Amino acid sequence: MSIDWITVIAQLINFLVLIWLLRRFLYRPILDGIDAREAQIAKRIQDADAAHQQALEDQKRYQSLYHKVSEERDQAISDALTSTRKERDQLMAQARKAMESEQQQWRSQMDAERQDFLQRLHRASALTLSEMTRKVLRDLADQSLENAIARHFSHKLNTLTDELRAAAGSHHEGHLITHEPLNGQTQSELKAQLNQLLPGLTWQFTTDAEQTPGIILQVGGARIDWTLDSYMDEFDKMIAQSHVANVTVPSSATNEENTSDDR
Repeated sequence: MSIDWITVIAQLINFLVLIWLLRRFLYRPILDGIDAREAQIAKRIQDADAAHQQALEDQKRYQSLYHKVSEERDQAISDALTSTRKERDQLMAQARKAMESEQQQWRSQMDAERQDFLQRLHRASALTLSEMTRKVLRDLADQSLENAIARHFSHKLNTLTDELRAAAGSHHEGHLITHEPLNGQTQSELKAQLNQLLPGLTWQFTTDAEQTPGIILQVGGARIDWTLDSYMDEFDKMIAQSHVANVTVPSSATNEENTSDDR
């Protein structure tokens, strides 16, 4: 059997032309479509990877932001609690201080009222005693008592010489006033002493029934009282000067009372 080479060559040429035509008009568009599809898929995969990476970065950023906000929130809460505690402590301290101040003022006021009451009580008692003494002396006073006061008065004149001379000035007359008339001896003793201390003055002895027992000397603008009233006035002054100290509550007693009140 012989081979027809012309037919074989023609078929081979036809096959090659067919392959070229298929490749040119069929395979190439399919391959180009596949390549384009693969490129599109690759691009989408790349975009998806980029989006995933961006999402991871966003997640990390959001987590960091969340932790930061949480820390700031916790710090703000802690600061608020600390500030609240400080403010509470300050308010408690102020309230305690105000209460202690009010208690101290109340105690001081109570002490002042107690001392005032005791002072008034002692003062009233002293005044009552003074009035009773004054009344008793007036009731019991007689001429002998008045003469005794006048004689005692003469011993005080030596300490008043300068004042009497300054008061006498250009006056030439002095007065001695008593409740009852003095006896002659007492008058003579007083005159002699006054003439020695204040020479050149004449002395008039007068009586005043409204005057308390004793003697009053008047010369110029000077007046010296030496009567039962002056005695009692001096006694009242002594009471006024001493009764405050006598009724002051000792500090130890006050402290004991404060301690007792605190308990």
